[in-house]
Amino acid sequence: MSDRAASATVAGAIEGQNLSGYNKDLEHHTAYNNIVVVCILGGIGAACLLAHWVDVFFNWSAEREGAPPGWLFGLLLASYALLIPGLHGNLMSFDITLQIDMRNNLPNMYYTVTITAEGRKGVASESSLDLMRLSFKAGAWPAGSLLAFYAIAIPIIKLILIFLGESWRFSNDPSKLERSRLCIQAIQTVSKWAAPDMLAFICFFYLVRNMDNPPRVLSAAELDFGFLCFAIFCMLSTLATIFIRPPQDSSVDTLTRQPLLVRFFGLKGVAYVTWATVGLFILLLSIGMVTPCMTLSLNDTVLLYPNGPVPTEMAGQLHGLNLNKAIGEQVTMVNMLTNLCIWTARGELLIIFAVLLINIFVVAIPVLDMLVLGLAAHSAAHSAGQRASDSDGQPPAKHVLEQLGSGINYMQVAHTLHHVGMLDVFVMGVVIVALAVGGMYSDRGLVLSLARGIVPLLLAEIVHHAMHYNVAALCKYSACSKP
Repeated sequence: MSDRAASATVAGAIEGQNLSGYNKDLEHHTAYNNIVVVCILGGIGAACLLAHWVDVFFNWSAEREGAPPGWLFGLLLASYALLIPGLHGNLMSFDITLQIDMRNNLPNMYYTVTITAEGRKGVASESSLDLMRLSFKAGAWPAGSLLAFYAIAIPIIKLILIFLGESWRFSNDPSKLERSRLCIQAIQTVSKWAAPDMLAFICFFYLVRNMDNPPRVLSAAELDFGFLCFAIFCMLSTLATIFIRPPQDSSVDTLTRQPLLVRFFGLKGVAYVTWATVGLFILLLSIGMVTPCMTLSLNDTVLLYPNGPVPTEMAGQLHGLNLNKAIGEQVTMVNMLTNLCIWTARGELLIIFAVLLINIFVVAIPVLDMLVLGLAAHSAAHSAGQRASDSDGQPPAKHVLEQLGSGINYMQVAHTLHHVGMLDVFVMGVVIVALAVGGMYSDRGLVLSLARGIVPLLLAEIVHHAMHYNVAALCKYSACSKP
């Protein structure tokens, strides 16, 4: 059979399909997922109340000073109960079909990009475990390994650290108390790192849904049950660990040398440098939010026979259609958040949840953290400077920031914000999902790749981390320099 005859056969076989209903398999998801959201949130609330009542009845946390309250263990147990369905359940269901009009005697031809779990053309529904398996199968070993590490290893490590930290909390051995403190601090540091793929899948969801451009490109996408469970697990377990207080550190803080900021800029220059750094962070974040960080495009050579419906002798005409322009999509955080907010009008609670995740954890909290770090540095430097210049024995007048709180007070707030801010997690997630999904669908012509917007986002987070550790050292220096 010739290429043209084969293509006509394929096209004729599906020409009668009602492609206006190509996403019918996805329509039930919205109502179903909304009900599941309400049930899960209600179950989490019930678990916290039950654990609180048990704690009050046995008087457990009241008799053990510093022990986490009962409701906190209820929150952790409820969040981990969602981890298994979060790993096995579908993160997202999506469908992409192309209509190819060659403008000749051939009927319209169709090409379904997505494939089912069984390998047939149709709606793709993949869980976190499926992503790992398919990434390894496609040869994307780095992406598959990172997915397994963040989605499976990190939650297990968190459980081990919680168990060890609480086991050693009430020991009379100072070395075990120190280990308990280090374990709990480690929990708070690594807790948010279970979430990279979950955050980046919001970007991929936006790309697929936004590329719908009938009649040439027919696409549909729905966030699914697995995304809901895994997202709630990540958020609740991260927030819960922040409320676990480590044992009191009995060691005395001492500094043998001035922190980096003071050595290079002096106490008077610290405030200017820190606020300039805050401005640099906001500038980089703003550039990153308006610049594409991920792109989705089409390799139209896969549409040629025998992989696709287009005869090989019509390759020139196919390239002339410029299908890549029709399917090509780019993710900027601003456009993504704008469209997600518009889609919330459809009543999809999972999209509302996704909007809150990106707006609060990826954008708002890192910005707020930088502002608090600026206040902490300004207050700590001013306090240390006043004490250094107080040679007449008169009590110095309090600076306006000191009236609001010391650098240490601000640093405690910044410490909490730093552990729940997820701009760094988002950047890592974009890299992982681009590698994983790009490898899985490359043979189907779908090209998912990183874009230049990831660079300013990465630089913003590097500035954020550098600012945090330097201001922490400055606040410790200010506290240790008290007479």
